[in-house]
Amino acid sequence: MSISPRKPLPHQRWQANGGIEVDKILLSGAIKLVDAAWLCEEANCENLLRHRQALPPEAFISVDELRQSTFAHYLPILVISAPWLHPGHPDPLGFNLTLLAAALKHYTRGANSRWGVAWDFCSVHQPDENMHSERDEALHRAGLRGMGVLLAHPATTNLELTAYPSGYPFSYSVPSTFPAWHAYGTRGWAWAYQRLACLSKRSDLILDLGKTTPEALLGLAGRHALIRACSQGRVRPAPLLPESFAEVLSGKHFDAERAAEDTALLLDVYTRGFVQHYATLTIFNANHFGWGDSDMVKLTKLLIGGHVPRLQQLLLRGNRIGDEGASHLMRHISGAVEDGASPRHNTAGSGRCVGVPLLTRLDLSHNRIG
Repeated sequence: MSISPRKPLPHQRWQANGGIEVDKILLSGAIKLVDAAWLCEEANCENLLRHRQALPPEAFISVDELRQSTFAHYLPILVISAPWLHPGHPDPLGFNLTLLAAALKHYTRGANSRWGVAWDFCSVHQPDENMHSERDEALHRAGLRGMGVLLAHPATTNLELTAYPSGYPFSYSVPSTFPAWHAYGTRGWAWAYQRLACLSKRSDLILDLGKTTPEALLGLAGRHALIRACSQGRVRPAPLLPESFAEVLSGKHFDAERAAEDTALLLDVYTRGFVQHYATLTIFNANHFGWGDSDMVKLTKLLIGGHVPRLQQLLLRGNRIGDEGASHLMRHISGAVEDGASPRHNTAGSGRCVGVPLLTRLDLSHNRIG
């Protein structure tokens, strides 16, 4: 008589999906996650988004509640990436909240329907403009660093609100120093959040809600239809080293009054998220990311620099990598795979490379090699 294997308990799934990293952030108080169902109700009532200190206790969801909803391969945490629409309030007319709530309704139905939402305005301590203190600033910075960790975490879902409302910015009375006229990807905070989410997260865990409308979202059949609608055909950028990130960030747009401060803070947030993520990564799954030869140059810098010391498997299946990119990668990590191994297939090696000493598997199959 055969005995069926027991399904992992919720706390075991939480731990297997890297929940311990999240525990540290949430239990420290740096980040508070908002209950997705509560946010939906706020949108239904046409309430204005409130900052963390103004939210009632019932707005938040506990770690214990989240553990009970943990899925087999990802955590029930949604991290929001949205540019502020006004320097005094991120969403003064409720445009982004309405769009987000239409998506959240697909997450809050059926089994495992408890989700936590990390949205910086609601989840991170906001400094008091009238009584600014060192404690305020320390709490704020700790929260933003926590946002960086959640964005970079491979088992959280990132929801990007990339579209602007009709008539923006003219109907929002924004000051001339505010970067309202610049596209989502050219604004410093939005671009940095995108980069953190793309460190190695699966493509189906990065969704662009700006590709659709609240009405279209509500008409979808469920969460899987939402994922297909908002992630299809997305090409992922290769990871940037912190120094390269800083160089690109310097050309992005910020509120002119806070540009220097925000740039330094974002570099700190990115660097911490980068280090924490790659220091423990063992399987780098970059299958079907749309990467080409130029991306292999960036990836090689990451590997040979010793930033991913525990890496055992590098999966690059189904990209657009040609002979030049594959040769560049193989030449620099030649000690990490078997001598003479074909780059088209899985390889297992002896782990002689200084940058990735534990690497035993490299998959370059189904690319444009040969």
